[in-house]
Amino acid sequence: MNVNECPILVSSSDAYADIWPAFFHILRREWPEYRGRIVLNTDTRDFSFDGLDIACTRACRDGRHPFGTTLKRSLDAVPGDVFLMMMVDYFLEGPVDAARLQRYLDAFVAGGADAFFLLPQIAPANPVAGVPDVEEMDVSKTSGFAIQTLFSFQAAFWRKDEMRKFVADWEDPWFAEYFGCRRAKVLNPRFWKLADSAALPIPYDRSGVLHGGGRWLMKSVDRVDFAGVPIDLEKSKAERGICRDGGHPFLTRQLRELHRLPARVAMWLRSMRQLGSLRRPDLV
Repeated sequence: MNVNECPILVSSSDAYADIWPAFFHILRREWPEYRGRIVLNTDTRDFSFDGLDIACTRACRDGRHPFGTTLKRSLDAVPGDVFLMMMVDYFLEGPVDAARLQRYLDAFVAGGADAFFLLPQIAPANPVAGVPDVEEMDVSKTSGFAIQTLFSFQAAFWRKDEMRKFVADWEDPWFAEYFGCRRAKVLNPRFWKLADSAALPIPYDRSGVLHGGGRWLMKSVDRVDFAGVPIDLEKSKAERGICRDGGHPFLTRQLRELHRLPARVAMWLRSMRQLGSLRRPDLV
């Protein structure tokens, strides 16, 4: 598979429609060789960008659905079995190293891994033979805080059927990542990652450019070249707000989420039960 034609699934929603032009302008600028199909996860909107083949899923056009459901509908729209996962609020900070990315994709397809996270992780890992700068995570030996890094929606090559195993239909993005890590611990998948010393083939700040309720995270924004990008950044800062410290203080976040507490408790319990069913099939 030519990496410049590998399908890309961009995780998003209509709430991010104002930054779509900026994300795709930067993607086209930093990866000019790319000519594959891009599946953009949207709720009801369509979107296009000159020079890119973008298919919008409009996954909620028949009614409102949780993130997990819309993500799986987006997976249905991805051609083939292997794809590259990206998130719309993670802007590229420099050119994509397509040649190195091609080597990684070839190794991933041939090696039979379930996912290849294109960045370092703190989980224990062992080198992949014959593939410089690539390691296979030892999921079974991962413990403590490192468990929280086993699964995420960061840039990664995925096998479509494997990603389905790590996200439940009813979950929002944060619960999906939290429980996805714990599902990984139970399912013990073959996850690859970059070695700590390796440069990122897709350079970006893993904090994202938006944080704390969709506000611009300045420590990430300042790393991005916005020259010629189709966005009025100052106007957007005024509308979305600015986040300088990485997020809201803990208490503020909890107070903002108080009205959603019953729904989040129900989601938590449902995900806990589903996780238990993976450990004990008799619970299903």
